[in-house]
Amino acid sequence: MITSEEKNYLRELAKKLQNITLNEKWRQLEQDWKDLNRLKGRRTMIYSFMINDVWAEILHPSKTLKTKEPLLREIEYDIVKRIYRAEHFHCDTIIYPDIYVPIEYKFTDWVENRQKPFADFTKEELRKAEAYHPVLESTDDIKKLRKPELEYLDWKKTNEGYEMVCDILGDILPVHKGCPFGAHTDSEVFGWGMSIIDVLAELRGLESLFYDFYEEPEFLHETLAFMQEGYQDYIDTMEKEHLFIPNHSAYIGVNAVSGGEGTSTGENGLAVTDELPGKDYDPENVMAKDLWGYCQGQELTDVSGDMRSEFCLDYQKPIAERFGMLAYGCCENNDFNYDNILNTFSKNLRVVSVPYCSNLQIAAERLKDHVMAWRPLTEPIGMFNEEKFRNETMKSMEIMKDNNAAYWCGAPLTLEGQPEVLETMTKIVRECSEAFARS
Repeated sequence: MITSEEKNYLRELAKKLQNITLNEKWRQLEQDWKDLNRLKGRRTMIYSFMINDVWAEILHPSKTLKTKEPLLREIEYDIVKRIYRAEHFHCDTIIYPDIYVPIEYKFTDWVENRQKPFADFTKEELRKAEAYHPVLESTDDIKKLRKPELEYLDWKKTNEGYEMVCDILGDILPVHKGCPFGAHTDSEVFGWGMSIIDVLAELRGLESLFYDFYEEPEFLHETLAFMQEGYQDYIDTMEKEHLFIPNHSAYIGVNAVSGGEGTSTGENGLAVTDELPGKDYDPENVMAKDLWGYCQGQELTDVSGDMRSEFCLDYQKPIAERFGMLAYGCCENNDFNYDNILNTFSKNLRVVSVPYCSNLQIAAERLKDHVMAWRPLTEPIGMFNEEKFRNETMKSMEIMKDNNAAYWCGAPLTLEGQPEVLETMTKIVRECSEAFARS
């Protein structure tokens, strides 16, 4: 139940968000992102990113939120973060009015009762040191694997939540049933995007996985083939049960595993495009081909290009090709691997991640026909030096000046009590971006 005081508070909060989103600058930014993703960008676009721990330093749920009902509390937190972002950041992350009510469903895991090290962010926990618990301790343990299946789908509960939110906010903000499909969707079972390799690394253990490349390649191929079928079945189920929601918007969702924000392109910018969905799009029957897809291979950053292709890219390819457009990469260095990525995903690849461990000059030369998503190293807040940061950002912008590029302006793991530094950072990055804007 919600009290009249809570309802009035939520409505006032919604009206404040609505007023913010009426500003025409968001329409211009929306066009700028569309241009970028069409490879006709005017300047480097800036995407800000913060994990839940950092948000909690600024807006801790226990001190900020006033509602008690779980769904409304989640929506309230989403709204207050959007308002804060609009008032304090100078990035190109679009502030939108739409409210998304999750569909109540769950898939079974690859192994029954798998122990996971992740904090439960639905309970507003912060991150803590944990360890993975591999379950494929021997090659015979492949028998333990089961393809994930839809465990339950509760439209009654979904509709009740949707109607409740519509009743409270529907005359102020657009309310949608379901959340746009993102890199983080169903991540507890399917990992970060449709990547396979990250979930296998959890199931097997990263060290054992690396030994397997040499000692047990047949086991790896058998396991990867099985898991690929599981991912394909998952996509089939999502389509059949009408669980896919279009994701070519500015929506930023929460990654329940890492506690960070993510979009349809992972952490590689906004997915705003007018190239999706396709011409034969049926809003009552959303298919993978109508959506952005996302894959990465960051667990294999120190693995050779040939082995990445054999044990990662080749198994991701059939899954990735089901999507209309694709973003690839997270924290892995691809200086020596761009050819493999570009050739493997030639059908629909549009965005490629370029993390701080990469050579930016190499990326700028190799990614002329794609959006390059630059993710520079974020130093601890206590080491932030405005002049140094500006100089390094200008150097990056100069290298990328002829590219279609997105700049990941991320916060470190803690703000050390100085949230104003984020405001300064985004302001500097925006000024540097504008300095190299093309007419």
